[in-house]
Amino acid sequence: MTTDLYPQLLPLKPDEDFSLHKWVIAPSNELAFQWVLRAPQLSNNRMAYIYGETGKTHLAYIFVKLLDGVIVANSDERPRDLLRNTLSQVNVAESDTNISVLLESTDCNESSQTPEPMPQPPHAPQPSPLPPQPSIPAQPHPPRLPCAIAVDPVEHFDDLWLFDMFNILKEQNAFALFTSTEAPQHFQLADLRSRMMSIPSFKLGGLDDELMRRVVVKRFNDLGTCVDDDTLTYLLNRIPRSFADINAWVARLDRYSSIQKRKISKSMVRGMLNDAE
Repeated sequence: MTTDLYPQLLPLKPDEDFSLHKWVIAPSNELAFQWVLRAPQLSNNRMAYIYGETGKTHLAYIFVKLLDGVIVANSDERPRDLLRNTLSQVNVAESDTNISVLLESTDCNESSQTPEPMPQPPHAPQPSPLPPQPSIPAQPHPPRLPCAIAVDPVEHFDDLWLFDMFNILKEQNAFALFTSTEAPQHFQLADLRSRMMSIPSFKLGGLDDELMRRVVVKRFNDLGTCVDDDTLTYLLNRIPRSFADINAWVARLDRYSSIQKRKISKSMVRGMLNDAE
């Protein structure tokens, strides 16, 4: 079997499709996933902290997609300046559809819709014109904040920045998600540590053999591709343990299989793995 076509296939780059249908539920992530799904219905306890090895960013994307929010990945600005004045410059999460910023209300409990004018009865008398009034300078619009923010990950910010951000979001009753590789107890600033520990926290387990197989099978099924168990085991034992690598290898194998009009087999996997070394 020739490998001439291998370099022309999709490059082995991380797949950044963090859409909901790509998530694979497992015992190690079910509690965190269920909280994210229920978040739009929450009237209180709208903030959470998710930590662990894998899956944090994927859940952050699902969270902002469900709530039309934004992901803050890094910023040199103070939280209040960032939220009030320069949200257009924030690293906004984008997946298969646009994710918008809610700019119509400073309170996430308020409706953003403008009330319709009251209907007037026919032939209603017209009010007398008012005498000229002195002009009044226009008042600045109150600060407008998004109703959902995901800080992903907290390691990109110092404790004082996170402390200010937490307090602002709490005051606004905003939906908020903080992600990290470490548990909330790891913060050095005591006030920040106590605040982070006061909200629900969920630990994500690692990518074990069972979850890794589920992910690979789901990815192939999504593409309408059938792969036998022997070939799956061979592949799983030889690729890195990360969602990005799984997604990249599934896409690469599916593409090559389509070009060659052949079923994915162990020999095909072996050849592509050798070519990638």
